[in-house]
Amino acid sequence: MSEHEDFDEFDEPEEEKDEQIPSIQEKIPQSKRPKGSRITLFFRSTIGPGEKLEKLTVDPDMAVKELAATLGEIFGLDPQDFHLSVSGRTMDSDDVLSNYDLEDGLEVLIIPVSTAG
Repeated sequence: MSEHEDFDEFDEPEEEKDEQIPSIQEKIPQSKRPKGSRITLFFRSTIGPGEKLEKLTVDPDMAVKELAATLGEIFGLDPQDFHLSVSGRTMDSDDVLSNYDLEDGLEVLIIPVSTAG
């Protein structure tokens, strides 16, 4: 008996021609970006005598509070005095940017913290 006779050969079933197998690209959500890719956002401050607009390129995995600290320095504001708002949603400072479906060129508002109770 040869060394190859110990194994039974198995015929793999042929795939049905009508069955379509999705490609790997179709399975990857379009909103997910490769690790390390950055996005460019516009930040509009509504605080103060006039609106100011700044363009900034950020990492989607950045914490919102870290971005707020950076924007505070750029706009001369205390991060405790404002919130960031995108598409009508106020960003949670304990969250990360990638949870907000941000796209290149999107505008983020810097809005004052409400003192209304």
